[in-house]
Amino acid sequence: MPLSPAKAATVAGVSRSVVSKALASGQLVGVKRNNGHWSITEKDLTDWMEHIISRADSTPAAPEPHPKRSDLAELETLREELKAATAAGQEAREGLASAEARLEALGEIIVNLKADRDAWQAQAKTLASRPGGLFARIFGR
Repeated sequence: MPLSPAKAATVAGVSRSVVSKALASGQLVGVKRNNGHWSITEKDLTDWMEHIISRADSTPAAPEPHPKRSDLAELETLREELKAATAAGQEAREGLASAEARLEALGEIIVNLKADRDAWQAQAKTLASRPGGLFARIFGR
């Protein structure tokens, strides 16, 4: 005996809209009569219900509702490690900034030393170009 969508929904334990959507999508086989009403055989309804049940069984299991104590302890340990790593990173950044400041100061010292070296070299060349000997310096020869 053919069933209406409302009766099929009652038999299947679902709402009428679920049956109507299944008919429209072609998941549930039914015949549309001349008056525009659907007619569903009991065999087609049973096949559709088995398909829905097997699809529902293949869904993954729900995750655990609450984490275990060991997971919470591990999470707390990871948080502490993250805090320690963050502090170490901050300390390393401060050390790097200090090293960069010392490097800049040493660069300035090197520039000053090179200028002094160049001045001494110029003075040495000037002295080397003067006439040599005691008499030459005394008498200007």
